[in-house]
Amino acid sequence: MEKGNNKNAVLLTVIGIATLLVAIVGATFAYFSAQVTYNDGNSTLTIVSASGGSSTYQGGEEIRVENIYPREAAWVQKAIKITYKNSTTTHDYTYQLSINFANTFTNGYLTYEFKPIPYDAATGVCLSDGSKNATNCGAELIKSTNNGTPVATKTGAFDNTNGTASSITLGNGVFAPTTGDTQAAHVYLLTIWFLNGTGNQNDAQGKALTASVGYSEVHS
Repeated sequence: MEKGNNKNAVLLTVIGIATLLVAIVGATFAYFSAQVTYNDGNSTLTIVSASGGSSTYQGGEEIRVENIYPREAAWVQKAIKITYKNSTTTHDYTYQLSINFANTFTNGYLTYEFKPIPYDAATGVCLSDGSKNATNCGAELIKSTNNGTPVATKTGAFDNTNGTASSITLGNGVFAPTTGDTQAAHVYLLTIWFLNGTGNQNDAQGKALTASVGYSEVHS
């Protein structure tokens, strides 16, 4: 009788270990290591506009996300700042913004929102990290001004490009001429998510997205 009990104990132990291994393997595939790298505010580009003024664009450093997992919180919040100064002409200044990217995630896995920060926002946004609030942002807090028309809010998803370069046009923004030595500013926030889907998303392991916000002057 004792031998029978020993056999049952061994069998239960084996079943227990097997169940544990299955759980561990399942967890390994369900949760990937998180890696997000991006540097905001380190790229500054000044363009002399056709109307004679100048525009300074900040926030062009590359975003890279890989091995991230589905969750409700955003993975990236990147601020973009564009300033303009021109008091010598009555011409408006028009610029275009785009998202330049290469993506190996499945279509629709990564979604984005690009939106202007209203000029009357009480808290503004951090150029170096858009996820910071006014309390821990300090001198990096930036605000828009009431000048012209910024690029409108746009949302969408990144298509799989097998790692080749692609682009999403976000739209045009317009600055009106400035007064005296006043400098106008349009500020934006780019947010990227990998949200939980209804199906299995384990095929996203090891995938990567590289992206940056592109800027160009628009000539009429």
